[in-house]
Amino acid sequence: MTDAHPTVVFDLGNVLLDWNPRRGFVDLIDDRAELDHFLTEICNFEWHYQQDAGRPIDVATAELQARHPEHAELIGRYYERWPEMTPGALPASVDVLRELRDAGVRLVALTNWPAGLFEPARERFPFFEWFEGIVVSGEEKVAKPDPAIFRLLIERFELDPAGTVYIDDTERHVAAATEAGMTAVRFTDAVTLRRDLASLGLPVAADVDVRPAIDADYPELIAIYNHYVVTSGATFDLDPIPTERAREFFHHYGDAGPHRLLVATRAGRVVGYATSGQLRTRPAYDSSVEVTVYLHHADGGRGIGSMLYQQLFADLRDEDLHRAYAVIAQPNPSSVALHRRFGFSDVGTMREVGRKFDQWWDVLWMERPLP
Repeated sequence: MTDAHPTVVFDLGNVLLDWNPRRGFVDLIDDRAELDHFLTEICNFEWHYQQDAGRPIDVATAELQARHPEHAELIGRYYERWPEMTPGALPASVDVLRELRDAGVRLVALTNWPAGLFEPARERFPFFEWFEGIVVSGEEKVAKPDPAIFRLLIERFELDPAGTVYIDDTERHVAAATEAGMTAVRFTDAVTLRRDLASLGLPVAADVDVRPAIDADYPELIAIYNHYVVTSGATFDLDPIPTERAREFFHHYGDAGPHRLLVATRAGRVVGYATSGQLRTRPAYDSSVEVTVYLHHADGGRGIGSMLYQQLFADLRDEDLHRAYAVIAQPNPSSVALHRRFGFSDVGTMREVGRKFDQWWDVLWMERPLP
């Protein structure tokens, strides 16, 4: 890098925003194989890319409907369902963006996005205002990885490529940015992004790791959990779980499948964990999971819960799951706020359903769609 405080350019989709076209059709196409076929053979990436590159949506839709009249209604819904495809941000990534903004780093964005669909997103995602500017491919009629859009970006914002860091989740876009002279970083997850940016001298914290749990973690995990057993209504257990029962307590979680246990570590110490567990024992519930996150009581306010949940939901993306539920004893405003950041909405409140510390506790149920 030639500048101690370079410009950082962010891609948006699947770096800062949780975009997945499947979400637009999971309630319209019940059969998973049929949905896969529709999104790989009909409304596929190659077709959508032409709209990213500036082809009008109405023209593209009409042409595809003419080629596939049997799918005309579903094709017509593709861009109507754009908000469902992007239900929210990726909070742990937005936390990185916020740290850079607060440190005074110059921020720009470059996104492949069809013309006419971007302006509504500005209202939904206020952090777009943190950028000095955003280059939108559909509006420019040229899309990544075309070198022309990188030249446009450099010229419009008078960037020094050697002093510019570019972040994108797509390898060919990273390669194109490198060819344009930028230092390009491939986004895989927020934890790795922090490490990559810190290694380039950028002012972001990079001291937290997120990984699947191992047996050696269980004593620290049960100690975190037991703190809430004895101090709060966050869990309805009344007595601490003995350390020797820790393995039994966590045994039904794994590092694959729908039921997972992730831990966050800092300076070699476990500082939190997140789980996706069985919602109910009857098999018809198997398409849903209950998720939860617990942090060491001294490590709140660092964005660790967001890092855990963002990785957990990314890991669950390819599982055959339909809904995630959170069950939150009230009051717990920090937990409710965390779940709202991840797109959870209220289902309902069970009044005075639990008794602990000689008082009644309400429980709020929240849900979000998966993947």
